Amino acid sequence: MQVKITPGSSRTKLLGLHGQSLKIAIAAPPEKGKANAALITFLSEITDLPKQKITLTSGETNPEKTLVLSGIDPGNCITLLREQLETKKPQKTENKKSNKSKKLEKKSKTPHK
Repeated sequence: MQVKITPGSSRTKLLGLHGQSLKIAIAAPPEKGKANAALITFLSEITDLPKQKITLTSGETNPEKTLVLSGIDPGNCITLLREQLETKKPQKTENKKSNKSKKLEKKSKTPHK
């Protein structure tokens, strides 16, 4: 499996495809193997494979990585990844009022004595 990661992201999530690679945001920083470990943990959670069945074969210090997932049918793996992409929550586009605006609104609705 080819992946391109973005370490140091705000959270770990599947982003989609990047050419022939799967693009994944990783919250862990790219230092001392933390991002690689987080990537393996994330893929383990999605595929229900034990971490020991996921091997990083190239790209240890590179954002573009190759991994081998043992014990899972490639078609099943694709289905699980596709489901993960489809269940991403859409971002809210409505404008949220700030706490200050809410307080001012509340104050203006309060009857004066």
